[in-house]
Amino acid sequence: KEKSDTLVSLTVNIEGIRSDNGNIRVHLYEMNNQNSFPDKSTQANYLQISKIEGFKSSVTFDNLPPSTYAFTVHHDENLNVKMDET
Repeated sequence: KEKSDTLVSLTVNIEGIRSDNGNIRVHLYEMNNQNSFPDKSTQANYLQISKIEGFKSSVTFDNLPPSTYAFTVHHDENLNVKMDET
């Protein structure tokens, strides 16, 4: 199997968010980092933060090496960068 030098983009669209307050944090994990998924977000390979508008948000990760990825989505409604339990 040849390794590709082509980089790719990955877009994650989130709908049905509870409110427009705060922001959305999307943590992206490469498959070789699967021991960190999903509980160790500080060890994610990539992070994108996006505003929420109309109960929707979207993030794009650019220049990724082709691979298999997993992601988590965190609505940080109060902007404290913590996973609050309600």
